[in-house]
Amino acid sequence: MQEKLTTDSEKVAEKRVDRERQLESIFQVMLEQEFHPRSLFKNRHTMTLAGRFLPRDFPDADVVSIQRLFQVDRSSQILAHCGWQLDPQKAPTMIIVHGLEGSSSSKYAVATAVKGYAAGFNVVRLNQRGCGNTFHLSAKPYHAGLTNDLRSIIDELVLNDGISDIYIAGFSLGGNQTLKLGGEYGSTPPSSIRGLCAVSVPIDLAKCSEAIHWPSNWIYEWNFLLSLHNSYKTRKKLYPDIYSTLPKAYKALSLRSFDNLIVAPFNQFRDADDYYQKSSSAPYLKKINIPTLLIQAKDDPFIPFETFQQTEMSRRVCLLATRHGGHVGYVGRKNREEDAYWAENRIIQFFQLLRTLN
Repeated sequence: MQEKLTTDSEKVAEKRVDRERQLESIFQVMLEQEFHPRSLFKNRHTMTLAGRFLPRDFPDADVVSIQRLFQVDRSSQILAHCGWQLDPQKAPTMIIVHGLEGSSSSKYAVATAVKGYAAGFNVVRLNQRGCGNTFHLSAKPYHAGLTNDLRSIIDELVLNDGISDIYIAGFSLGGNQTLKLGGEYGSTPPSSIRGLCAVSVPIDLAKCSEAIHWPSNWIYEWNFLLSLHNSYKTRKKLYPDIYSTLPKAYKALSLRSFDNLIVAPFNQFRDADDYYQKSSSAPYLKKINIPTLLIQAKDDPFIPFETFQQTEMSRRVCLLATRHGGHVGYVGRKNREEDAYWAENRIIQFFQLLRTLN
């Protein structure tokens, strides 16, 4: 009996070592992927704006646009747009999480969903609380460190739908939530979560709030502020009793001041510094025990790359750093094998490789 137990434990150890070797090989494959920017968009700002404004056509979007509501707490629901394979329980499922003031209709979210579905994944494009004109579904807004909604959605997919293989792709703020969730799970994450990928992630919210306030980044800060102010006004009209104690939003003339006056107090943080400290994913990267790909451009206009160089990461996290890419830009040269949107294609590639792990 003792010999059998020893043999079984040795087999488990051997399998674990073999799996780690396979994962290292997958990481090496990803690190060998080079991003070649389209010549017109080598500048960090033109690349970022190109990713946002270049027209794109999604003729197959209908198949990944089935509406579904997820109950994430007693009074809040999340609207998702989904695409289900013929036998959903046997297919892997990709959850896609958008960035600040984006939605399930953000181009990168739709494109990643279409590509994921074509690769055999069920896809679930989330609208964070209030986004995608869903203010009526939740009085309380989302924030950069909110991971409970993702937990609830994962639990529902596993327990109610019988989904067993889940992959999460997060962009910008959604990437911060994705990485933070992975770290929160620690050494014993749910077996259903097989991989994470995060693109252009503000892992240090304090430093990013400083960087986006630089004069060269005024167009980004004001774009976010206009959207945040409009969202706040809509919420105040819908839920006047809840928001009556908060100050007038017009006093917030920077992202930091908006976070300090509105986001922090409404979400029980002491102030913006407390919110940034507790919501940033950087401290959680060393705790992640889920295979994770982090795609980050060194020329991101408002995410200082030194934050990644200064952050301890676990062996399960692969940092794919590129010279160019901007912020969720990654418009590359076209080739015969894939379209120009490099980061989206790397997400699909990484998740497909993870599916080969034994």
